[in-house]
Amino acid sequence: MASCVEASRESRLRSQARSRGYLIRKSRTRHPDASDFGCYFIVEGNTNFVVAGTFATGRPEFTLDDVEIWLREDDEFRERLDG
Repeated sequence: MASCVEASRESRLRSQARSRGYLIRKSRTRHPDASDFGCYFIVEGNTNFVVAGTFATGRPEFTLDDVEIWLREDDEFRERLDG
């Protein structure tokens, strides 16, 4: 079970992603020994197209740290585009 701090962090990141038009999806794998157990990926909100966080096989690979880094880099990229 996720700690209260981890659940709060996940909620905050989901909110940040949603405000940018993305959704964070979590692996549905329930077996703790599976390689994608507890992992995340990011999809475009309107199309459900995967934009980050999957292996070539389509299995989720991001941790919450990876999600946070990706969102930060996306912010920096958007700021450069806006000039």
